[in-house]
Amino acid sequence: MKRFFYIFILSVFLSACLDTGPDNNPYRDYTHTLTVCPEYPSDFPSEDKSLVTLMITDRNRSTTYTCKADENGNFKVSLPDGSYRLSISYKYNEKVLGGLLDRVILSGKDNNVKLGLAISVSGSIVFKELYFGGCTKYPLQGTYQSDSYVILHNNTSEIQYLDSLCFGTCDPYRSIATNVWNNTDYAHAAQAIWQIGGNGSTFPLKPGEDAVIVVYGAINHQSMYPQSVDLNKSDYFVCYNSSFFPNTNYHPTPGNNIKQDHILNVVIKIGKANAFTFSYKSPATIIFKCPNGTTIQDYLQQEGSVIQKPGFSDKIVLVPNEWIIDGVEVFEKSGKNTKRLDSKVDASAIDFSGPFYGHTIYRKTDENSSTIYGFEVLQDTNNSADDMYEREIQSLHN
Repeated sequence: MKRFFYIFILSVFLSACLDTGPDNNPYRDYTHTLTVCPEYPSDFPSEDKSLVTLMITDRNRSTTYTCKADENGNFKVSLPDGSYRLSISYKYNEKVLGGLLDRVILSGKDNNVKLGLAISVSGSIVFKELYFGGCTKYPLQGTYQSDSYVILHNNTSEIQYLDSLCFGTCDPYRSIATNVWNNTDYAHAAQAIWQIGGNGSTFPLKPGEDAVIVVYGAINHQSMYPQSVDLNKSDYFVCYNSSFFPNTNYHPTPGNNIKQDHILNVVIKIGKANAFTFSYKSPATIIFKCPNGTTIQDYLQQEGSVIQKPGFSDKIVLVPNEWIIDGVEVFEKSGKNTKRLDSKVDASAIDFSGPFYGHTIYRKTDENSSTIYGFEVLQDTNNSADDMYEREIQSLHN
């Protein structure tokens, strides 16, 4: 029965994308028409509109479809009643056009919606992997979540420097939590801002190279829990500050292989928790640098850079979107999610099935570009739903 149902949905969608007329659609009594009119920026090339692709995700079944635009850049598809997420990500002239519309409902009638779009630029350094959900303690009983990390990747043909790179996570911590923010010009960094040190050329990252930032526990977790990872490696960077975050369950003393200059600085702590809060279900995380002539320390002294969260005692750092090098937004697969990152940073979001399986969020490889340039180039359309996928085992697991 389940197989028949998915075949049914696919048949309906294919009939829509192939422009089958209503008289020839055997499922017309079970579907309705969704018309999507993107709001293209004025400087977007009109001749490219027909090349744009719409990604449609059934939020209840996590089934994803794609459909090409008509000559005017609009979309019209027949779909079963349900709740859908719509996203667009189109790369052209080293720019990315993107936008997201979540919880679009088809229920008993046709629906017409507008989809706002914005233009952004691909990042030089991108998130390659996010591991935040933890794993089981097998062969022991229980679960474990003190072993988080992210991997950064130089996605350009030039050396990039990690010096002064800032790392943070955005409010609210979970995608299903109440989002009080309506200012899309900024990312709202919570709890703390971490920064890699250096003098400007201390930490080079060659084309195609990776850099690991340990969020929780720069120790060998795998020695105790086989499904975890060894994060005690000499070239790993570490989020560790026992004064600000004394909870040793998440921030134990770094292992013997960790170099002192690879321990990140806490530029500012604005939360009250005794451990850095990095969601184990649905983080939205960013890396950024201040523009030349400005330091993060100077910026934080400016009025309005740190603000009170409305209705809460917590404070938030406003990070201008144009400073953000890369950002990845994770949604809870079955939840009522709300975007935290602006579409210029991440046009959509990647669904995560749940914690404690050892799963990670991992970026796809651009095979064609990798062949051309001779090093690993990752897909970067500023759309996590398209660029990333849920991987079943950590890349650092051995």
